[in-house]
Amino acid sequence: KAGETYAVGSRLKSTGHGTASLKISWKDSRGKWTATAAAMEIPPDGSPDPDGWQSVAALVRVPAGVSQLAFMLAAAYTLKQNEHIRIDILYGAFSRRTQHWIDLLGHIFFLMPFVLLMSFMLVPYAWRAYVNGDISTNSGGLVIWPARALLALGFILLSFQGVSEIIKKIAVMRGDIDDPTPFISAHEMAELEGKSLAQEIRK
Repeated sequence: KAGETYAVGSRLKSTGHGTASLKISWKDSRGKWTATAAAMEIPPDGSPDPDGWQSVAALVRVPAGVSQLAFMLAAAYTLKQNEHIRIDILYGAFSRRTQHWIDLLGHIFFLMPFVLLMSFMLVPYAWRAYVNGDISTNSGGLVIWPARALLALGFILLSFQGVSEIIKKIAVMRGDIDDPTPFISAHEMAELEGKSLAQEIRK
């Protein structure tokens, strides 16, 4: 998990003209390997023994970006599916047209300013890390620009999806298209699940 620290150690032996080192790679929350640039390489400590073996030992902290990449890159898709968590105690009491107005104004005045500001700030933030070759303070010097770049990409994708949602919301309110994500309250969802369960039991 991100933020956890591990003690790693090994004994390596170089063969030929190369120099042995311990390489650590990371997986995201879906179990897929991250970019090669995010790998950490730890060189041997000290001189080899008479048989050519060298010791490698270090404390390694899992970078925060490893667990956050999947979340940020999925944020735009979650918005598209209207799956973001909301408190619908008041929202569910309004008519569907009023709900459309709430969503539209929320996208325009809250979502878009936030994601555009974050995109504006994160793009140069990631670019500076790439140009300067910034690395983490952990042993081995993990390159940090891939995590920052993917974080910026996540907000950029979210901003594009926000514009798409605004356009779709206006089209739905004008009657040009059907509502792609009709609102279902928690009570209605529980009723539907109960009916579905009852039908399964009858079968």
